[in-house]
Amino acid sequence: ICANHFQSGAYRQDKKNQKHILESHSQYRYERMEELLEETQKVDPKIAVDILRDREGLNDEKIGYGNEKALNQLLAHHGIVFQPEDLLVWVSSNPYQMGEFVAYDLNDIFKAGEGNSATATLAQSRLNIARDPFLETTAYKNYERYRTKRDEIETAISDDIQIHRTKLDELIALNPNFWEGYYLAGLYNYQRGYEAAALPYFLEAQKKEITTLPDREIVERYIRKIKRR
Repeated sequence: ICANHFQSGAYRQDKKNQKHILESHSQYRYERMEELLEETQKVDPKIAVDILRDREGLNDEKIGYGNEKALNQLLAHHGIVFQPEDLLVWVSSNPYQMGEFVAYDLNDIFKAGEGNSATATLAQSRLNIARDPFLETTAYKNYERYRTKRDEIETAISDDIQIHRTKLDELIALNPNFWEGYYLAGLYNYQRGYEAAALPYFLEAQKKEITTLPDREIVERYIRKIKRR
């Protein structure tokens, strides 16, 4: 199992590595992989794909779509599964590793010569792993809308543009388990001087599974500032 921190003896005690483990979402994802792998004695390609597509947190907690603590952060460009002994490989298609995983036999790939048609496919379609049913759900459609509306709110914050409160509540409703929407609603109100309105949003964000330690510290800092006044 490997996430985005070092595990070797040479780097286990490295201060930068330890700081990264403490502050980032890497260790959390490592532990989630451990959970999922403990559920099965043998991993086949389909199970491996299911793990890559997992969107929940530890103990199956709902941590919001797009949370980088999830194995599938609904951000990644691609995923690949290898079955080395049989020289088989599965490569994901859009979006976010949720599309069909297309199978290829590397024996055929290596044998392919220059005389093959440029339009010939080397995919082993019968071995393909189907797209995730999640793509057909309202939750997925709401997540895509959330991404668009999040950009609008972030622009309003950075450019000091006034928006109606209903836009903030709509953002949250589209992805209610994700801390980020509450934080952005709080930040918008705070920057416009509406501190009493900002506090409930920050408090709600604090209750969620915040992606990194620095992000949590930012949320808690705003809460302390408002309460002091």
